[in-house]
Amino acid sequence: MPPSSELASFGIDREFEYTGHITLATHLVPLPRRTYASTDETHIRIWGPSGDVAKTNFPANRRSMVSAMAYCSTFSAVLTTEVDMTMKAYFIQTLDMLDSFPLNEKVSAMTYLPQHSWVLIGGENGCDLWQLSKSNRRRSGGSLGRLEHHLQLALVRRISAGSVLNIVADMAEHRVIMWGPKSLSIYDTELNLITSYMQPHTEPMRCACIQILSILDTALLTGGEDGNVNFWSIQGKQSEGVFALDDFMNDTILPAASMRLEHSFRGHSRTVEMVCFYHRKQTGQTQSLCVSYARDGKMKVWSLIQFSIVYTLDLYFLDSKVFIFPLANHAFAGRRREIDDVRI
Repeated sequence: MPPSSELASFGIDREFEYTGHITLATHLVPLPRRTYASTDETHIRIWGPSGDVAKTNFPANRRSMVSAMAYCSTFSAVLTTEVDMTMKAYFIQTLDMLDSFPLNEKVSAMTYLPQHSWVLIGGENGCDLWQLSKSNRRRSGGSLGRLEHHLQLALVRRISAGSVLNIVADMAEHRVIMWGPKSLSIYDTELNLITSYMQPHTEPMRCACIQILSILDTALLTGGEDGNVNFWSIQGKQSEGVFALDDFMNDTILPAASMRLEHSFRGHSRTVEMVCFYHRKQTGQTQSLCVSYARDGKMKVWSLIQFSIVYTLDLYFLDSKVFIFPLANHAFAGRRREIDDVRI
């Protein structure tokens, strides 16, 4: 545990506030050059510290259309899955729609993996892997940015069966975390299954953060609707095998790595919305602190050495109605219902 003089230094700095939304913001993703894409009931917006960059309206009489959103760096596009069971691609500079693709399922989670231009899309029926690429069909109205051709979306394979609640891709750690109501799976960025765990929380999971410590050791944090912050150790070989979650559940094959609960931190009274490791340690060094935020309006710092509470911050400007959008370690956006702003 750090010395007592260091404990008083915990706090939160607000970088800026965006007040352009007129209805509740439901999704937010970071873009290059300190800009962000967000959606509310009627608009998709691109904005930054100086205000709006671009915005577009949903069609008349259509509200709450977006169910998931991701940034596609390869084609400079914002990807959305929408309630009409389509995936749409919007050009980030103008929010002109590039293309729309039918999905034929309700989607709850989506992430983009740039190394192969893959799109992971999860919903009630499982998770599928798609590839987004440039087609041979030219745009009749001229190019948008550098895109002279339409895009195409092709199904690659099914990754898992069963309902998916969320997918988190950490490209710095080369890991993809996927969870449903009663299970958690971790993949590398080639979508080889590393490990799976059934019932990681007594209530559904809401957030996760992962950090590779060595070839054989990985640390994982998860937060859930049960108010708990769980600290996990993943040990074993983590680089080979292509397995599906339904194979694992049917005992036809075992993942190469094992997952063990080291400690469950209990201190929040409501759903945990964000977890992160406090500092990036050097490879092989044990983590010492982690941070969590929950709908009880409290941010807590925990010791991963003594498994105890280190510090509690009461965030007066956030309450149980706040929407939290994790952006990166030590960075998040909070969206309040009473005043239509997003705080970074």
